[in-house]
Amino acid sequence: MGRHAKPADKERPGTPAVSMLLLSIAVLLAAAAPTWAKQKVSPIITPAKAATTAPASPSPEQETRPYVEILKTRDLEATTEALRKYFQGLHPSEAQKKRVKELIRQLGSQRWVERESATKELMAMPWLPLAELRDASKCGDLEVEIRAQTVLAKRKGQLSTTLNAVFQVVRLKKLPGLVSEILAAMPMCERNNLLTAAVRAVAASARRQDVDLLRTLLKDADPHVRQAGVMGLAAVLKAKAVGELRPLLKDKDARVSLLTAIQLAELGDRQSLAALHRLMADATPAIRVEAYFALAALTGNDKLAFYTYADAAKRSKQHDAWKAWLAENGEKVTLRIPLRRHLHERSYLRGHTLVAYGHHNKVEELDGKGKVVWSYSAHVIFHAEKLRNGNVLVCSAGRFGRGKVWEISRKGKIVWEYNAYAMDARQLPNGNVLIADFTGSRAIEVTRDKKIVWEKNLGGRARGVQRLANGNTLVAYQNRAAEFTRDGKTVWEYAGLAYSAQRLPNGNTLITKYQQHRVIEVSPDKKIVWEFSERLPCDAYRLPNGNTLIASFRRAIEVTPARKIIWERGGLKYGSVRK
Repeated sequence: MGRHAKPADKERPGTPAVSMLLLSIAVLLAAAAPTWAKQKVSPIITPAKAATTAPASPSPEQETRPYVEILKTRDLEATTEALRKYFQGLHPSEAQKKRVKELIRQLGSQRWVERESATKELMAMPWLPLAELRDASKCGDLEVEIRAQTVLAKRKGQLSTTLNAVFQVVRLKKLPGLVSEILAAMPMCERNNLLTAAVRAVAASARRQDVDLLRTLLKDADPHVRQAGVMGLAAVLKAKAVGELRPLLKDKDARVSLLTAIQLAELGDRQSLAALHRLMADATPAIRVEAYFALAALTGNDKLAFYTYADAAKRSKQHDAWKAWLAENGEKVTLRIPLRRHLHERSYLRGHTLVAYGHHNKVEELDGKGKVVWSYSAHVIFHAEKLRNGNVLVCSAGRFGRGKVWEISRKGKIVWEYNAYAMDARQLPNGNVLIADFTGSRAIEVTRDKKIVWEKNLGGRARGVQRLANGNTLVAYQNRAAEFTRDGKTVWEYAGLAYSAQRLPNGNTLITKYQQHRVIEVSPDKKIVWEFSERLPCDAYRLPNGNTLIASFRRAIEVTPARKIIWERGGLKYGSVRK
């Protein structure tokens, strides 16, 4: 009997790759079923007195808790010794390597029982044989390839989640003595956000006895390892590290130069000014954005504009203006440290998911297993964003069209509100709130005491807003997605109805085209570089890992750059989703 034929007894062929992949992901990210019978739409409540103070920062314990919870699901304690053992278990013995080879051969067995047994054992291994599974996934044997790809898909997600939680716990608890172990795990980190977490963990764990090792990292071939050396030495030696770090301001990798400039800026070294200015002319938009914003924050100069993705001629003029300003003020300007940089929108969900269900009248926060850990009901919730203090900013249509923007506490109390029929609202670093006022056909910025400090009348229904690192505002509205300066001038636009727009670190813009049933990513010169077809999409958000969250007429999904759906939650009728 051939191995793809259905056996007479309980043996049966392996599940196709796509089905098993979706099944695996469903097990990992299973969403809790909506409890429709228990949901009630709460009436609009106007508090006697809304809070007007700026949001508080979460405590270290609050920041650490979600990652500790993830470790508990892996039977890991958040201690140095426990995590050292975990790191050590990621590196197999020769006997384990030999066993992996045997199991991969067994994936091609003629007997289903043997194939299934090998698959389960590979799934259960404490370490992930990446190289071996990658080779097997393209060996030419369809059965072996499918099973190897399935193991990789599930185990890579598990490994990334666990490693990220470990790195975050090390960073937040400042667990000492794990520098070597973290460095040994870095080759397993395929995503930039995971590598960044590893670099920050090295800096948090480094101690004086690690200095010699950290110095060797500065000459490593891997730029992320060099970054770890930079952050580690800056953390341990502080001002004494300045002389050793300055040569890396001219590192061949702009990412290393940028991180070094920022670390030196934090240490009060004025040589960082020239380096940040030079990096504003880098070929990569993301580098330009971070360099500009760090320089503006460091010097306190928010009056000199710099359009990080404008054409080269315009950038050159603005770059020269900064050069002239630094020549006059660079040696005397007071450096504002520590830097308060808000380079990109941050997520405070820490592994959770926030879903606004639109016309189904609720917003829910889900943990990593899909369990509802917080919820709030109100009439038509278009949009929700979790804030740094743990509260949630909500846009509700309200009863009888009396729309509200609310800040809701974890106990379900309204601590701030603004009267607007809004489709989108974002809290800014200064505590103000940026609002897409749908019925007012405008984008506005309001203070905590509800004064409008910026306004752009659009001539069309406003649907989405984003404050950019350069101080401009990106707005999605009835006729287009457009970027406006503080004085209301249009510096970039993309024609056609847009329901949401997000400027990405690479300078491109992610736009939902509701009537065209698709989400598109367009370059600064308006070329479509990526798209995904989805019926009636109303909101899209690009995650740091490169995946895209999309909310639509009927569901919320997470899509990879290769357009594979890896997570889904139904029950929406428009709304938003964030992770």
